[in-house]
Amino acid sequence: SRGHPPLQARLPASEDDLAPAAARCMNCHGSDARGVAEGGVVGSDIRGAILSRRVARRGAPPAAYTRQSFRTALRSGHDPTGVVLSRAMPRYTISDRDSDALWAFLLSLPSKP
Repeated sequence: SRGHPPLQARLPASEDDLAPAAARCMNCHGSDARGVAEGGVVGSDIRGAILSRRVARRGAPPAAYTRQSFRTALRSGHDPTGVVLSRAMPRYTISDRDSDALWAFLLSLPSKP
């Protein structure tokens, strides 16, 4: 958590918050945000250059994430086109400020392998 309070999150259709260690983004997306396989689930590459690229995801029309659509994905689990994200993706209780900071961090990551 690097001096920040842990994120609060739940899996869809759950009434219980995840343990802070289970809600960490790096569990599925890796410490470099490129995605890792964890428990049969493969986390997506969430580097900003990838998210902000206009592409078709999950069979939806091409779209790019923006700061606002990223916030929506974190909170409600819907991508920029409204398609529901995987049930393995937690839904976070996150402030605008923290979401914006996370978005800025992801945009700052190098896009090259």
